[in-house]
Amino acid sequence: MAAFARVAVKIALLIAVIAVLRFHVFEHYVAPDQIRELIERTGVLAPVAFVAIIMLTGLVYLPSALMVGLGAIIFGMTLGPILSLTGLVLGACFAYLLGRHVAREAAENLLKKKFKLFRRLNAWAGSNAFPFVVCLRLTSFFDTATNYIVGITRIGFLGNAAGTVVGFIPPIVLVSLSFEVIWKAQTLKQMTIYNPYVWCLPVLRGLGLLLLAALSRQHKEPSAWPAREGETARG
Repeated sequence: MAAFARVAVKIALLIAVIAVLRFHVFEHYVAPDQIRELIERTGVLAPVAFVAIIMLTGLVYLPSALMVGLGAIIFGMTLGPILSLTGLVLGACFAYLLGRHVAREAAENLLKKKFKLFRRLNAWAGSNAFPFVVCLRLTSFFDTATNYIVGITRIGFLGNAAGTVVGFIPPIVLVSLSFEVIWKAQTLKQMTIYNPYVWCLPVLRGLGLLLLAALSRQHKEPSAWPAREGETARG
């Protein structure tokens, strides 16, 4: 009971910090022009400021896709996506570490007793971290909750980081291209119907979901729950 209470307090504190930061940003920087002005005001440090801001979006439920698009507009279609990838991967890795520190032990204790499907996926993900994370990123794109949830699984840090880099590249490129077209468009049709990159985004998400389902089917749940380091496996 004491262990559960400690985990609950940690989660509550994390949620409170996220809520305060999110409220502050939405209260003071809600328009793309405001965010763009904030970045450009930093001068030669603009790339660093942009990476820091987009990293924050991966931690506190801010619109990452909007920042990816702004990065393409401000820094161009070469440097913009590179900076977006850097910031989003850093944010995802920090969220992963927070999720692991705050709730992994409690989640594993729960999974040992219930939720057979999640237990099976967790066991598969632990031994196939890279392909699992790639598919997960293609499916969820820049979803902040995914960043934290991965931290409570058996996926290792390096597997998560590598899979995140590869999985983020296609959506970052597509969002950057689509945002550039939207920015220059004169009509609503040019923004949406005639924007091929917008149509590619749901296709990419569906592809990731199909690959995730296909790969997870190949894994059979072990007869015993995998032991954590320093422990003996129990049935």
